[in-house]
Amino acid sequence: MRAWLLLLLFPFAVWAAPEDRPPFFKVESAHHTAWLLGTIHVGSKDFYPLPEPVEQAFSDAQILALEADPNDPNVPALLARYGRSSTPLPDELASQVSAHCRSLGIACDLGTSPWLLSAQLAMIQMAQAGYQPDLGVDSMLLSRKGQRPLWQLESMGRQMAIFTELSRDAQLAMLAATMEEADPGELIRVWRSGDPDALDALMREGLSDSDELWQRLMVDRNRDMAQTIESWLGRQDNIFIAVGAGHLVGQDGIPAMLKQAGIRVTDCWQSRCVVAE
Repeated sequence: MRAWLLLLLFPFAVWAAPEDRPPFFKVESAHHTAWLLGTIHVGSKDFYPLPEPVEQAFSDAQILALEADPNDPNVPALLARYGRSSTPLPDELASQVSAHCRSLGIACDLGTSPWLLSAQLAMIQMAQAGYQPDLGVDSMLLSRKGQRPLWQLESMGRQMAIFTELSRDAQLAMLAATMEEADPGELIRVWRSGDPDALDALMREGLSDSDELWQRLMVDRNRDMAQTIESWLGRQDNIFIAVGAGHLVGQDGIPAMLKQAGIRVTDCWQSRCVVAE
């Protein structure tokens, strides 16, 4: 299983221990400020609480923003719309998936869309390694949101549409990659270290089999999310934004794109970020 999938698929994330340094940035326009936290999509109890600067920024935030609302009541209808494949898997890949599912001790529905089956397998493998999607930052942030509005960078419907719009070949490549041998703890170690180069390398390795996957899942989405954040900063101060860590690193990452738009971006682990001045 390629660990990079847990940086992309659906709005679940982890808690972090105080010594952790997940990607965390202060983003400033001429008049307004936002905070960008990079997440992954599974976790364990020893990951929390979040580092103190992150907790302070969240406590003071006026708005909570996520990639998508995991509690969206439209999810069942969206899965009915996007979750089924109209074309059977190729025989060889179907056999591989069936064998892989048996090795995990689960029953897989081969009629599921390849991208969604890939996401499900990735989550199951991480769960069997001891990392759970329900121990996620998004769920925690939502439970502590209080009266603050919830904004979405994409929405569950948009995310599912993006994956569904991938070509058949790209979706099959994604599914095949999920079954490759990998150390589930690698993603956790890299995320906890906050090493941007290692995170970027992990993402590029995971998507190296398909130029389309890199363009559609990273570059295009990052550009859209950066433009959304830029528009938010034009009208709102003190937004706390949680987004998959893979979107925040490298030359194609959201921070790099925000800088290109003339927005000031500070890595809070390299330079001290002041929450309230």
